[in-house]
Amino acid sequence: MLREAFSPYGHHCPAADAERLVRDFTRELLGADEGPAWSCADVSPDFLRSTGYFTEEEPLWPAYFDGGGSDTATFVHRDHTFHLLLTNGSP
Repeated sequence: MLREAFSPYGHHCPAADAERLVRDFTRELLGADEGPAWSCADVSPDFLRSTGYFTEEEPLWPAYFDGGGSDTATFVHRDHTFHLLLTNGSP
């Protein structure tokens, strides 16, 4: 997403910067590399209500995704620890 996906800001990160940001983020999120391996999965981002950004319909709150191609949901888990990273790709 940092290097190639649609960006409402009109620019992307250089490869080295994107790699550093992702490495630092995952280190903070997942902590030390001890114990069982982490498992990751992409999840279809269709489980939260739409904000109506693209359809101009009045949203039912709470709403999060806009229904654009840059909406993502990533599920990460190990043992009894779960993280769900939601990315709303709209400006």
